[in-house]
Amino acid sequence: MASLKQLYELIHSLDKHEKKHLSLIVTALGGKARARYANALKIINAQKEFDADKLKEKLRGDVVGMNLSEANNNLYDFACRALIAYQSITNTTYGNQLKIVELFLQKKLFESAHKLLQKIMPELEDNPSAATLLRAHELQEVITINYAPVNSDYKFRVNFFEQRRKASEMNRKHIEYLYLLFRYFQLLKTLGEPRNAAQAAQYEEIWNDALMHVPVISINTRTVKTFYALQGGLMTILNMEDADIQIRKHIEDYRKRAKGRSRFIGEMGLINSLLWNIMHKAKIDWQEIESIQKYIDEVRSKIPLVSVYERAKAQIITVELTYFIREEKYSEGIAHFENSLKEETKKKWKDALQSYEVYYIGARLFYLNNDPDKALDYLLMIQPQEKVMRPSFLIAYRFLFLLCHYKLKNFQFLDSAIISLTRSLKKMDKLYAPEKAMLQFLTHGSHVNKMESHLQKLSTTLAALKKDPYHKVFFEFGDYEEWLRKEK
Repeated sequence: MASLKQLYELIHSLDKHEKKHLSLIVTALGGKARARYANALKIINAQKEFDADKLKEKLRGDVVGMNLSEANNNLYDFACRALIAYQSITNTTYGNQLKIVELFLQKKLFESAHKLLQKIMPELEDNPSAATLLRAHELQEVITINYAPVNSDYKFRVNFFEQRRKASEMNRKHIEYLYLLFRYFQLLKTLGEPRNAAQAAQYEEIWNDALMHVPVISINTRTVKTFYALQGGLMTILNMEDADIQIRKHIEDYRKRAKGRSRFIGEMGLINSLLWNIMHKAKIDWQEIESIQKYIDEVRSKIPLVSVYERAKAQIITVELTYFIREEKYSEGIAHFENSLKEETKKKWKDALQSYEVYYIGARLFYLNNDPDKALDYLLMIQPQEKVMRPSFLIAYRFLFLLCHYKLKNFQFLDSAIISLTRSLKKMDKLYAPEKAMLQFLTHGSHVNKMESHLQKLSTTLAALKKDPYHKVFFEFGDYEEWLRKEK
């Protein structure tokens, strides 16, 4: 049974056209339900923020002959049915066309069902959704059983089963690649980037799976995006030579093979992999960034999901700002950062889930440019996002926070910065050499009078540890060597 909150969220999720359609359907009702539904919709629409008690009080007066929960559930079900009907009318997706086929079958209009299904079946062969194609095959089987002209056409039936076997095999392979991909995601979630040989071996186990090394021409277009995303991620995380070149080849091949709007969504996913790989490199090619930026802007109108574009935009700004840090062009980087904050540019990326990384890199640029006060302003702006920050990101963020307070002589805030960073380190599942060095500094050198000498000691220790490739993830989000050099 739907809750009152579910009903509230459903009504407030509708656009103006959907609300108009729902109102028209309510108006067409007869009896007491029409007035009750119309008034309930008006009351729910009027409440801008969900308040269960106030909403129940206002709705209770219109419920007669049943309890309020039952009435809310009835309205929720009614709204869902009305919206499904509206979507079927206004959106001619393959899913909706299959619903029409199902309607024909219910009415025993087998000839109409067969003709419509055969019309869209060739298009479904190229559709990204394997589930839609498999559902179409199930409906065709029902038609074949019940419609004599098709039932007696053995040539058609043999061809149909060949197509069905091919689709089932394709779907089985797709599931196997998805399984490998989610094993990879599980490792990312539990281990992060490998910090020792044993952890790297777990990623290598996926890389060495026979499915990762089949000729790409044998992989269906539906599955090739998953295949390329997995290969690109593994090559990057295992620091394989020429990984960026291979990822570019993946993108070029995918552009040739995929079709329609889904191609652009898939391609943007692969571009995200390329940008992540670029971030892992010691030197960033600015011309390559510009070419990716141009492409992302070109396909914006072709991507139905705004969040996909916003994520890519935020990611590419992050890469651009990282370029200025790597090249030690801090003033130019600050100018680029401030330009990204102009309203016209900012609205293209500000709602991305990891947009806080842009502000953090801005803070890094200001600190490296000897402006810890401005750096602290941007660190404070993203403080509410601490709960979603990755551990290595959070450590770098809080350490820069500490350094800003130390450099500005904000000694009254220094203790809280030290406590926050210490807690973050102690909450980690395992501490590796750089994290242990950081914790040792916090334990023995956190007093203001001792801090300068212990910062120098930490700088020497981290400089030596940075040479170990397994510690790369620790240094990925922090300019520790440069930060500590400025404290000498």
